[in-house]
Amino acid sequence: MNRVRLVSLITFIAAFHLLGVSGTLQSANPSAKKKAGQITGVVLDVNDARIVHVRIKVAGQGFKWLGETGANGEFTVEVPFGEYRVYVYAPGFRKFESSSLKVKSGEKQKVNFHLEEARAQVLIPVETDKKP
Repeated sequence: MNRVRLVSLITFIAAFHLLGVSGTLQSANPSAKKKAGQITGVVLDVNDARIVHVRIKVAGQGFKWLGETGANGEFTVEVPFGEYRVYVYAPGFRKFESSSLKVKSGEKQKVNFHLEEARAQVLIPVETDKKP
């Protein structure tokens, strides 16, 4: 019975270790890691102030990562080599979609995103002529 518990504990620790910061499962295959690259970046406003806790989505052929920037406005995601788009969502700012990023094996793509403030929409009520 102790052996079963030990195997279960080792399995749990191994699975926990394979989980990335965002909870996305990373490959346990060492040869897949050699083919991986990174996309790293900073999210800024138009005045170059860092925007924190911004939602980030990185998507490519057969790959999707969801996460957010840290307290410093930065993010890093490990990706298999290929082409990706980065989507950035922050309250009070316009949504942003990057152009296609090509990541090669062992390469780090650094990108900075400058978000524009969302324009406020003001609704003005219009009264029609009322008949008495």
